[in-house]
Amino acid sequence: MLVPGRNPELALARWYSGRVTFITTLRPQTVIKDDAITVLLRTQVEPTFITINEANFWQRTALDANFCVVCFPISDARVTVIESRMRCIVRLCRGMTCVRN
Repeated sequence: MLVPGRNPELALARWYSGRVTFITTLRPQTVIKDDAITVLLRTQVEPTFITINEANFWQRTALDANFCVVCFPISDARVTVIESRMRCIVRLCRGMTCVRN
């Protein structure tokens, strides 16, 4: 899972069995523009990119079976909900049911 730097990565890493990292780790010491994110995602194995930057992040991207983009249109103050929502998404993807908080 690739996450922005607002600390939900710590909560995700406690239960998510895959690697949790920042998108900037994939191309260190560079500015990563929105259009480069899909290129970087295609270099990874089944990545999920999480963002809350819905105002500045591109609104549409071509469907791609090799990666997932999840945008939570929430403020920085509400990033704590990302962990529970991502648990729900992962459970749904695995065919489990999810109880909404």
